Amino acid sequence: MKRTVIALLFIGLCAVSQAQTDAPEWYIHKPVSRLSNVVLSTGAGVNLQEAFNNALIDASGESVGLMVNRQALSDMDSGLEITLPASNKKVKQMAVKHTKSGMVYVLIAVQKNVQYPPDFDKQVFDGKYNFSSSVFVPGMAQIYKGSKVKGFLFIAGEVALIGGVVACEGLRSSYESKINTTHDAASKRDHISNADNMQNLRNGFIAGAAAIYVWNVIDGIAAKGSPHIRLADNADLKILPYATLNTGGISLAINF
Repeated sequence: MKRTVIALLFIGLCAVSQAQTDAPEWYIHKPVSRLSNVVLSTGAGVNLQEAFNNALIDASGESVGLMVNRQALSDMDSGLEITLPASNKKVKQMAVKHTKSGMVYVLIAVQKNVQYPPDFDKQVFDGKYNFSSSVFVPGMAQIYKGSKVKGFLFIAGEVALIGGVVACEGLRSSYESKINTTHDAASKRDHISNADNMQNLRNGFIAGAAAIYVWNVIDGIAAKGSPHIRLADNADLKILPYATLNTGGISLAINF
């Protein structure tokens, strides 16, 4: 009997552990809204309806009058705003994840005060990050974007290559200093050859460190990171007429 109970407990713990493993990062660490009239909430369930209802409970603290029909769920899943029938608050889905274990996780944005517009489109949830000077420090931009393993690999690679440069330069200097300490021609040739080999290795490590550094900067600028809440880009497109002494026309300007 005891063995059966222990086995059942073990299976239960494994199921819980698996469910936690499947949960996305944004569900484990819920992001914070950047808008004053919007609250972000998360929910989980065996289907989208249950996950959505649990997310609404997370946002409001109660479940009375929160049920919505399938059409509203379909509209929200298509990126549209829906209105809760009981409170008239608007809701928009920010993210959804269906896991192999059968669980569904959702992140939604809920209007706080119906007297003011929620302006959901002013914030987005994606992996785009603004430029940061951390790209010039190996691994820091990747860690900042949530790619910790990649960041630590860049750091480890750069440290290892710089260590190789220092070690090879030290050995090169050592062999070079030994050239004039002996009158034996064979020993001199060995010291010169070893010094040349260390110099070539040093140059190879320098080239490798430079390549890793450039790769780090490009990756830090271009690569997307873990999804996070940020304010939407306010791109401004302007078409203006212009005229000079020799010509005229229109100009197109895009401000980011």
